[in-house]
Amino acid sequence: MKRYLLVLTLIIPTAIFAQIPEDALRYSFYPQNGSARNMAIGGAMGSLGGDITATYVNPAGLGFYKTGEFVLTPGFLLNNNKANFRETANQSKKNSFGFGPSGWVWGFGTRYKPKVSNAISLAVTQTANFNNSIQYKGLNNYSSFSEQFAEEFAKSGFTIDTVLYPNNQSPFPYTSAVALYTYLIDTVSTIVNGQRVYQVKGAPEYILDAGQAIRQEMNRTTKGGITEFALGFAHNNDDKWFWGATLGIPIINCGPGGKTGDEASLVQTIDEIGNLVHMAEKYGVTLCVKAHVGAAIYNTPTTLRIMEAISSPAFGI
Repeated sequence: MKRYLLVLTLIIPTAIFAQIPEDALRYSFYPQNGSARNMAIGGAMGSLGGDITATYVNPAGLGFYKTGEFVLTPGFLLNNNKANFRETANQSKKNSFGFGPSGWVWGFGTRYKPKVSNAISLAVTQTANFNNSIQYKGLNNYSSFSEQFAEEFAKSGFTIDTVLYPNNQSPFPYTSAVALYTYLIDTVSTIVNGQRVYQVKGAPEYILDAGQAIRQEMNRTTKGGITEFALGFAHNNDDKWFWGATLGIPIINCGPGGKTGDEASLVQTIDEIGNLVHMAEKYGVTLCVKAHVGAAIYNTPTTLRIMEAISSPAFGI
């Protein structure tokens, strides 16, 4: 019988599907990585309990504790990236330290009810680690980064004076306005069918029109992560009934950090934060950032500089 089943399994056709958008969203969710004990049993702590990981998965599992325990779960992330840009291979890596569920769990019972106990946990875990470095470069004879700014300005219907409106009142303060101000894009006139026509063109396009290539390079370094503090409580009644509750406080630390003392990094950081502020305005929220040692914005002069560059009410520092 087993032989027939094996042959039947081999001849039955199967279909293989690629990842769909729903799967991409599902897999982009960062679950708790768990302690060493939790990972050793395949993440089944939600049903077993008796581990600090239960604080984030199923707090009722803390009810198995009868005594105290301190847990520390260090980790090390090996992050290697490979990219291929216009047939040019690039490789970069960014290793970093991390940590899983760590903290204290106190289990205690009552003198007159030996079969009844309670447990309290105070834990912290790193849900996601954003420390990464992506780099690619190569020769591009097909397109230029300036084309998106030229297209944005050409389709907008605005005049140059409107886009270059001072005091950050431009409709495109962090894209076309900067490109026009630095002459990365400009208006040119040509004769088409005996008539003069004006069009918007990027400066690098002249290089492409001459059959040459543009050397392009992208370096993006991200820092931060998602850290969650949690306070859990569980009650054990006769080792049969368990219930628990958890109060979690997730903290998201992300954004373009940049490098201290690097002018190009400071300008790039201000531009990227400006784009985030523009998105915050659309959603009606306020983007709050802070200066940080080692980042591009780290002291009073750099803080005043970004405050001068971004005057939106949706921005705070």
